[in-house]
Amino acid sequence: MEIPENPRPVSAATPSIRRVPHPPGVAARRFSRRCALLPRRKVYDGLLLDAGGTLLQLAIPVEETYASIGKKYGIDVGGNEIKQGFKRAFAAPWPEKLRYQGDGRDFWKKVVSEATGCANNNFFEEVYEVIS
Repeated sequence: MEIPENPRPVSAATPSIRRVPHPPGVAARRFSRRCALLPRRKVYDGLLLDAGGTLLQLAIPVEETYASIGKKYGIDVGGNEIKQGFKRAFAAPWPEKLRYQGDGRDFWKKVVSEATGCANNNFFEEVYEVIS
């Protein structure tokens, strides 16, 4: 059985460490017992979630972006109406099978359709590309 090299450089101040091979599984059990006694190290110091306009602000409000793109698709509503539409869309009960999965396209398609009154797929794809 080959003994792996010590990954740390050996100097006069650092004693040489020789690894002694153990039967399969013994080292893993010892390691897991040692790990159980060690304090858990945090992987993240924090997680930032922004629920649309709470922490980060866009240069142009989302509803204005939707309204300006929507004009090309015959949507004749202003930003305020679209903003109210988003509030209604998020307050409405969701279909039981609708979930935010993957890139969230199906979820956002439903929200955009409810908020703007437009179910045109080309409109959705354009705003999705701009906003995301």
